[in-house]
Amino acid sequence: MVDRPDKYRWSSYPYFTGEKEAPEWLEMDWLLSQFGKTRKTSWKNYKRFVKDINIKELGNPSDDITGGCILGTSEFVNWVKDTFLKSRETIKEIPQLRDWE
Repeated sequence: MVDRPDKYRWSSYPYFTGEKEAPEWLEMDWLLSQFGKTRKTSWKNYKRFVKDINIKELGNPSDDITGGCILGTSEFVNWVKDTFLKSRETIKEIPQLRDWE
């Protein structure tokens, strides 16, 4: 792990802060539009947003993964199971779901 996002080799952070020119395939418009009306303002606000995150309070999202494949609250996981998985006859063939029946 790294202590700053710009130190991670595969991070898109330098592109979202305007420090590097982004590759064509990287879609940035929607995310940057959440941080300002102009590209320059968006870069600045995004950089501040990331800098101000308290990583100790953030927590690990993988703590909320159920069955190795569904991220969310227990209510959401149950909804997914009831809505999409109960009717699956082949559920035993999906390794992450073998214990869910």
